[in-house]
Amino acid sequence: NVLIYFDAEARDRVIARLWNSLQPGGYLFVGYSESLRDHQARFFALRSEDGVIYRRREPNQPDPDAPSANAAPTARPMVAPHPLPIALPPSPAAPPVAAPSRAPAPPRLALSGDYTDGARLAAELRPLLAGEGAVVDLDGAGFLGDEAARVLERATRAAPGLVLTARRPAVRRWLWRHRLAPSEDE
Repeated sequence: NVLIYFDAEARDRVIARLWNSLQPGGYLFVGYSESLRDHQARFFALRSEDGVIYRRREPNQPDPDAPSANAAPTARPMVAPHPLPIALPPSPAAPPVAAPSRAPAPPRLALSGDYTDGARLAAELRPLLAGEGAVVDLDGAGFLGDEAARVLERATRAAPGLVLTARRPAVRRWLWRHRLAPSEDE
């Protein structure tokens, strides 16, 4: 966690030296607050439940995760966020029975991509703050910056019914580190 204290030029020099020090295909582990997203020509980002690991990329080496020009696009299966109740018509012999009423599910926001600053996150949260309660799922976020933590802290104060959820250990640690959730020990 030292690169965050350098200016852009010094950071670029250090990252170039790290790249030169690695064997071809070698791995670079950096602290949670560090990111090499501006150095995609030098490193592949490999995401795991615990964070991001960087692997040395050779000059002109294509990204193995990028779809090739000949590859057919892969479709993601669509999954309903909540199970849908199935209502069967009443049998003719039995009187109709009213279905039990369920409270509507609170609005849900699933984060995705990188949140390097708070502007995008604030814009996505704004519609949720007017309601009684909402759920923000942070597991889809690839990167959460410090400004995103400040936006979430202000949002939870403005809307006490706002619930932040995360199952990924790295995201849970990020929430704890920014005092947005109790630690596992508390």
